[in-house]
Amino acid sequence: RILQQILKIEMVLASGDHVRFGPTDWDAPVSPQIYPQTKEVSGECLNDDEWGECDCDIPFELLWRSVRGGGPGYGVILSLFLQLHKYEQYEVAGIAGCDFGLPDSPRNIKSMSVRSNFYIAYYMQDEDFFDGENAKHNGTDGFKAYGEVSYEKRSACSTPATTLGSFFCDGEGTSTQVVETYQTFVKNWNIASAPGLSSPLSITLTDDDVQAFQECTKFGAEYKAWVDINQNAGGGGKPNRFDPEVKAKNYTYNPVMPDPNPNLNMYCNQNPGECLAAEADGPDMAPPTVGTAPVLIPNDLAQEAFNNYSISVNYAAFGPGTMHGSDGMDSVTSAFRNAGQWTSLFLGKNPTFGPLYDDTFFAGAFQEFFQPNGTVRDEFGDIVLPPYANPLHASPMMYGPMKNDTEKACPEDMTTLERDEKCFPLIEAVFGSKQLKVLMAAKGKIDPSNIFTCDFCVAAPEIIHP
Repeated sequence: RILQQILKIEMVLASGDHVRFGPTDWDAPVSPQIYPQTKEVSGECLNDDEWGECDCDIPFELLWRSVRGGGPGYGVILSLFLQLHKYEQYEVAGIAGCDFGLPDSPRNIKSMSVRSNFYIAYYMQDEDFFDGENAKHNGTDGFKAYGEVSYEKRSACSTPATTLGSFFCDGEGTSTQVVETYQTFVKNWNIASAPGLSSPLSITLTDDDVQAFQECTKFGAEYKAWVDINQNAGGGGKPNRFDPEVKAKNYTYNPVMPDPNPNLNMYCNQNPGECLAAEADGPDMAPPTVGTAPVLIPNDLAQEAFNNYSISVNYAAFGPGTMHGSDGMDSVTSAFRNAGQWTSLFLGKNPTFGPLYDDTFFAGAFQEFFQPNGTVRDEFGDIVLPPYANPLHASPMMYGPMKNDTEKACPEDMTTLERDEKCFPLIEAVFGSKQLKVLMAAKGKIDPSNIFTCDFCVAAPEIIHP
């Protein structure tokens, strides 16, 4: 939602114009939208050290829409004017801090199933799922939770890595709410069936299971912000992010390795004191996800993905309000808006690590989730690819399906030139065919000569770009 906190942007365009611009007229949000809806964008230029009217026609509305979600390459951003908010106490809750033996042990399997269902319920279910009449599943109190568990309170938390079972929340008492709600969820697991979850729930918990899962929780406010967790090597980053004395190691990814983790990532995990944070930290570079394809899973189909395709919840950092968090004038894709999570599908042919990004995915889950009404073609007969890839964790090794058949994955035994010719490019998997054309047209007006370009960026229409 950071895009919606931007009030004004200052940047230099390919034309050399130094501009700043932002919304100057808007409508109040109408439910379910949670932000004002932008109606007009205006801007000004810096001439002779003074801000004023521009000497030429600058497409400020196109800039506002393209820069916010349309990737880089539209100019050089010098500053952002952000709306600040009151600081909320940062809290952490955990529901997976116990050792239940081997991954395939009966209790571990039960724990993973219960937690997966809880993530889906907590982040993706309706307003009154945990509170109100709908909480009374099967005539019992069902999943009716501790206190008031509103949509707003649930959206204050996120879980970047479900394998760790951590909820990172903003607001005093939010971590207690997570734990209390989870404990109620576990307690009533055997007697409650719920819409959107496995129904009937196929796993039965013993009294010992219930006690073990309820006790395997933690909550607290020992940190002031996410940065504190990174400094303690407890979050997504490493403590060396803050140590200028640590120098980068010259390790490179070897795509021939059967293991999907790169040499560098393996080395840094085994030697945490010798690598920079960016060398083994997912948000900073590709290696941790270079062997996978990050696919967005629609909010209302998360449970179906888990039940029918073994695609589990592994990154639930969107929160339930994301689909309604737009000013109506950005380039965030519908797939990203409607996603309840994203999951990593593995490249290659080894299913050991989980579901593969292969023909099975494209013929099954992809068609159901993204092309439920069948293949769409444009006026020229070309397939219109829907958006489905998460741009924040996509690697350059990822391609879309075949251009002539979206039920087929792009063959890995093709050369790069063959894949560029016969497969949808990564950027089209991210934005989808329709929105990519819109962004390319905008790029053509903002930077027609492609002065600002990069790999996998939007290019002007006349520029051939894989």
